[in-house]
Amino acid sequence: MDVMNRAIFFLVLIIQLVLLLSAGCSADTEMDYRDGIYRGRVHTQQEVPHGEGTWISPEGKKYVGYWSEGEIVEGKLFVDEDVLYYEGEFAGGEKHGEGTLYWEDGTVRYEGGWRQGKMHGQGTLYWEDGTVRYQGEWRDGGF
Repeated sequence: MDVMNRAIFFLVLIIQLVLLLSAGCSADTEMDYRDGIYRGRVHTQQEVPHGEGTWISPEGKKYVGYWSEGEIVEGKLFVDEDVLYYEGEFAGGEKHGEGTLYWEDGTVRYEGGWRQGKMHGQGTLYWEDGTVRYQGEWRDGGF
């Protein structure tokens, strides 16, 4: 095999390898998603949010964070464009795992465990002035 044929062979091999490795990768995009607008990384085969991105509802609720196959798994939830409401982990679009809930002025309202959108596990609830109201075990939203 002469030098030119070897070069073409290796070029074709590299192109095939790049195509194979990028098959499931995501690309930046903007799209309609669940009655809102999503901007960010998208799974190229499933065409759903996958990676870093932002989703904004028609009412102004905004999720910013990391998405996996169409669901937010970690990030921030804003009730208005700039009012942070929750920061932490998600499952099925609900607060789930470890996270922090905020008052409208940005001070911490609750920090700790969550399960299916409710306070669950170890956590601390604060009054608006920042003093502790309750610290301990939570079960399905109550203590």
